[in-house]
Amino acid sequence: MKYKWNWGTKLALWITAFILFMLTLVFLTFQNDAMLVERDYYPKGLEYQNRIDEVKRAGAAGAFFDLRQENNTLILDMVNIHADSGKAVFFRPSDNTLDLSFDLATVNKDSLLLPIAKFKKGKYILKSQWYKDGESYYFEKILFIK
Repeated sequence: MKYKWNWGTKLALWITAFILFMLTLVFLTFQNDAMLVERDYYPKGLEYQNRIDEVKRAGAAGAFFDLRQENNTLILDMVNIHADSGKAVFFRPSDNTLDLSFDLATVNKDSLLLPIAKFKKGKYILKSQWYKDGESYYFEKILFIK
């Protein structure tokens, strides 16, 4: 038996296929986990001038972090940084579950030794903010773990 395909049947099949395709895209979109860099990005954008001032203060004080990898250790040298309090965050842009954070107030030396095993290979951004004598400072550096 031969079925005759008229334009109405073809149109109905195309519309049905299109609707199924769109429903599939909607389903796949809800399955995707969207990781934002910052959850509260709008207020942070408004306060960005404070961050610019913190970076300038750190540069004027000659304060920075030097990072190097030796064997299975990541060495974080803190040059001219004597923090009353603060935090160093190794931010992973591709996956926020791999972010690592360290408290700078507990470090009593000028270097911090971190095992490479805590990190996955790839790009990290060291974001560090610290306070000394009531002033806030900020430093940021890109790092590639090999």
